[in-house]
Amino acid sequence: MTNETLDTQVSALNNEPDDSLLPLDVIYNLFGFLPNKDLARHRLVSNKWQKYVKKALAYYAKGMFDPKYIDTAFLSKLQVPLELAKTFIEYRYKDLQSGNDIQLDRYFEGNAAAITPIAQEAVTVETLIKALHDLEQKQQKINSKQKVEIEYTINSLEGLVNYIKAYDQLQNKHYLLKIDFNQNESPRNNDFINLLLDIIKLSNDQNPPEPINISYNNEVIQVTYDQAKVITNHMTVLELTSCGIAAEGAKTIADALKTNTTLNSLELANDYIGAEGATAIADALNTNTTLTSLNLRNNSIEAAGAIATAVALKANTTTLAFLDVDTLAFLNLECNSIGAAGAKDLAEALKTNKTLTSLNLEGNKIEVEGAQAIADALQANTTLTSLNLRNNGIGAAGATAIADALKINKSLSSLNLRYNSIGAAGATAIADALQANTTLTSFNLSYNSIGAAGAQELANALNINKSLTSLKLSSNRIGDAGAKDLAEALKTNKALRSLHLQGNKIGAEGASALGKASAYIKKTQKREITIVLNDDLIIIFEEAKKEELVRLEKLEAQEKLKSPKFQQAESFADMVARQEIKRGIF
Repeated sequence: MTNETLDTQVSALNNEPDDSLLPLDVIYNLFGFLPNKDLARHRLVSNKWQKYVKKALAYYAKGMFDPKYIDTAFLSKLQVPLELAKTFIEYRYKDLQSGNDIQLDRYFEGNAAAITPIAQEAVTVETLIKALHDLEQKQQKINSKQKVEIEYTINSLEGLVNYIKAYDQLQNKHYLLKIDFNQNESPRNNDFINLLLDIIKLSNDQNPPEPINISYNNEVIQVTYDQAKVITNHMTVLELTSCGIAAEGAKTIADALKTNTTLNSLELANDYIGAEGATAIADALNTNTTLTSLNLRNNSIEAAGAIATAVALKANTTTLAFLDVDTLAFLNLECNSIGAAGAKDLAEALKTNKTLTSLNLEGNKIEVEGAQAIADALQANTTLTSLNLRNNGIGAAGATAIADALKINKSLSSLNLRYNSIGAAGATAIADALQANTTLTSFNLSYNSIGAAGAQELANALNINKSLTSLKLSSNRIGDAGAKDLAEALKTNKALRSLHLQGNKIGAEGASALGKASAYIKKTQKREITIVLNDDLIIIFEEAKKEELVRLEKLEAQEKLKSPKFQQAESFADMVARQEIKRGIF
């Protein structure tokens, strides 16, 4: 690089408009503390940083700064927004889509003090590959464990073609490739699938292979058996959400699954596979021994599909750990519900299955009969840890059946009964179960109309329960009375970390009681609890908490004056309780 070139470059840079928050001489001085590799790193952060570093690089190469004098203490204070890298080959290039204004820098051979930037242009995959190829030619040392991570979002068929061509040009594949096809621009089916297979061949060079995601493709994806077999035999994760593969596509994937030994996660949500497609997938599970996660959400599988899946669960005793057959997407229950019949068959499978850990039956209209069947299965099952029965119309009777199961079950840690109209009677049964249960940590009872009476019963349970850490009771009409009962229970409970109470018709009185309870927990238990309320109650809550903390601090100071060694005889919590009893508060 000649001095004339540098002079021209510096002059041009100085003529650029400057919107920096710091004077340029300060910026240059800051960069003067950095060696050339750190300067190069700065250019990969953002357009604004690139602009500063671009100018500093020119001055640096001209010899205005001496990289030998570096103040380590000062460097440690610099908040450089990127991770450290020992060599250029460890840099990560992200978001490489057309139009991005990211520049690449390349070292001179040896320890030259100057850096030659590649000409400014929109980075394409070809540009990136060429730069990396040049580095290989310069015999940069590449450790097999140090791979450049290239994230490239495919948003058109042309982009996919360019990606494959560019990668094929590399002789030594030292790069970790990540490809995302999510919501691409509806390429032609045949071309897309063939290119997908090419990508799979590329991913074969990696260990482990990266997931293939062609979700929300806005195009019906039709795959032949041979194509499906290649796809499933080379990938560990396949996501085909909202691709409209329908029953025929599901059958093709199912046939490939029968001999597959690599796929562990399959996403077929919103794909219109129906009972016929679900039955085919379920049949494949009878022989497949590697799949651990299956998502059949919103596929209108109905009772027939649920029954087939249940049969598969009885046979598949080695791997399947996660099953999602819920019907979200605004719940067209006529088309999506497995009903009580489907729930009963799944429940029978749960009695003997030893691998399933998470079951989502949200929005399936299983009602009381289905809930009772599931509850019966929970008393025998020892592996399920998460169960979602949201919006199933199980009512108080169904909740009572689930509650009876909770007294016996020792594995369930997360339960969602939101939107089930269990009322105060159902809440009472649940509260009774929580006094005996020791494993449940997360419980969602929002939108169940439990009222103040139900809240009071749950508060009594919280006085005894030692395992629940998260409780959601939003929109249950508990009012101030229910809020105050819960607040009192929180003072004795030592496990709960999060309580959601939005939309409960709680007023200033209830918010104040909860604020004081929060202060009591902070002072006596040395921890915080998250209590979520309506926005208009936050100020009242916080002020009450602050005032109570001040009162408790004064109370502690007074007690210390009376007896400096009082804490050796009793805890602060016991002392506060004793004082409150004297005042007639408890």
